[in-house]
Amino acid sequence: MPQIIRTFISPEEVFPGRSVDYAELSGLASTLNRDEALHFLGFLNLLLSSATIETEFTNNVEPVRDVQTWLIREVISEKLLRTLQAQFGAASLLNRPLLHRTQLLFVTRLVATWGRADGGNRLQTRDDFDVIGDLLFLTNGLFRVEEPPSKKATALWLATQMGPMHETENPPAIEISWPRVHDLFTRRLPAAAADPADLERLERIALFTTGFSMEAWLDLSFLLFSFWSAVTFKQLMADRSRGYLNPDQPHETISKEVLLQALASLSTPFAELPDRLKIESFSRTTLFDLTPFRASPLWIMPNGDALCIDVALLVERLGAHAFWSVMNALDTMARRKQFTSTWGSAFEAYCLDRLDKIFRARNWFFVPNPLDESSNEELWDAVAVRDGAAIVIECKGTFIKSGDKYSGEPAAFFRGLTQKFGHVKHGGLYQLRSGIEAVWFNQTAKSSIRGLRAVEDIYPVLVVQDPIINAGPVMRVLSDRFLRSMEPRLKVGHPKVWPLTVMTADALDRLSAVIQVTGERLDSILKSFHRAHPSRMISLEEFMAPNGDRFNTEAVRAIIKGRFDVIAEAAMQRFRNGDYGGTGRDEPGTVDQEKARGT
Repeated sequence: MPQIIRTFISPEEVFPGRSVDYAELSGLASTLNRDEALHFLGFLNLLLSSATIETEFTNNVEPVRDVQTWLIREVISEKLLRTLQAQFGAASLLNRPLLHRTQLLFVTRLVATWGRADGGNRLQTRDDFDVIGDLLFLTNGLFRVEEPPSKKATALWLATQMGPMHETENPPAIEISWPRVHDLFTRRLPAAAADPADLERLERIALFTTGFSMEAWLDLSFLLFSFWSAVTFKQLMADRSRGYLNPDQPHETISKEVLLQALASLSTPFAELPDRLKIESFSRTTLFDLTPFRASPLWIMPNGDALCIDVALLVERLGAHAFWSVMNALDTMARRKQFTSTWGSAFEAYCLDRLDKIFRARNWFFVPNPLDESSNEELWDAVAVRDGAAIVIECKGTFIKSGDKYSGEPAAFFRGLTQKFGHVKHGGLYQLRSGIEAVWFNQTAKSSIRGLRAVEDIYPVLVVQDPIINAGPVMRVLSDRFLRSMEPRLKVGHPKVWPLTVMTADALDRLSAVIQVTGERLDSILKSFHRAHPSRMISLEEFMAPNGDRFNTEAVRAIIKGRFDVIAEAAMQRFRNGDYGGTGRDEPGTVDQEKARGT
């Protein structure tokens, strides 16, 4: 999927000197009837998220652009529209949107907090919707950040602002993420658990919370995603009823009882939204932190129908955010730490297997968990050596703490980034740098790995799972920190240390397919990546995104789709067998399986 990087149109840009504060926005929200506005905003966000998923399926950006044109007519006043047209003309709404999901979900919280329980604007005439348009447009003014104090701080300022937005606007590719997450939960976690009984206890807690085993929970998340992903945003505009799931209707794939149980684990009753979404006190964190929506992306309407307000959040549950779904089900800090540790080991084992396939087939000397034989300490998570090139790798399945990640404060964001990935003990950058120094510069490490002393090019790679790291500015911050720490060594010039490559789990899986098809060497790919983007503001995934080139050919897509099909067919067979209360019929019923595959 093409990476979407957005800078939206703000009030200050349209009306120089215009400032917006929370009091003004809450005042506008208080003129709206809460129930009517919430219902409309939920459906509006469904349209935006459906366009996002459609873009992922079709591998083009037209849906996320076209949805802007469609929705502007619904909510933007004629006066504001004329002003925008005069200033921006026919400028593309792709990278300069008026409406976006982060903004819309925050306004939903505003209305839940300040909207009128009785009376108010009930959105009955076209002019009534102008208030919604004004509220959404003005909310963009809250995202404004102060200028960075220096040129060196620019990347951090951009990362703090754009990282959460990038994470929201770029959900994982389900055909890549779901097979990996399924593997992690059903195979890697049991293998990584120090005591199988510990994992059983964790699963029982999650089972008690959701009513499903981990595998069933993933299958059901996919089933619900399939229902809402099978319709385009234009079809939703034409037939609003298609956005609702009636659990009382006969469903051939799943029993009513299991469907209701699945909906209950992912939903909030409409009447409880004001309490669930209420903003107790305003901070920039409430702009970026979508936790209340990620925990419950479904709303149960007063008539019992389910509305998915954000299809992309269902995709996230089949990607890296599956980790948080389990974490949120655990009830003590000790259990959370235990799960985090086990998850990290499972993720590393998964990455090492993928790397082994990448390197072994191309005659690299690949060593997982290489040791400094003088201290018996691990140098890196993996190293591969061939013909004077060494690729040193650290794999981090950890996540930045939500409070830092969505703080909107550069200092807090940088602290969270450093604590998980930076120059602290067990941090990714620390491990990469210390191992490189010990082996090639200080030469204090002892190793029997052949070819290390003859290395002329070193490619440091950090494999991560946290989706926010895939934003270009966030990668630039990590890359800057790594280069700064290596600066004294870089002046030596031999061996050459290339810039840090931050590789997401999705990028690793795609590379595995690419190298299987093309036979390219990973060092050649990394070299071309860094030469094409010396600014280090472009992610490896974005570098590999163009359709039809060496990273996204028919053969590569066939490998990725084949892996997805195995998981999808197995899940559908479990439904057909009645494992989760289905009828056991041969047909998948309401699930448009081909659409869910993105074919």
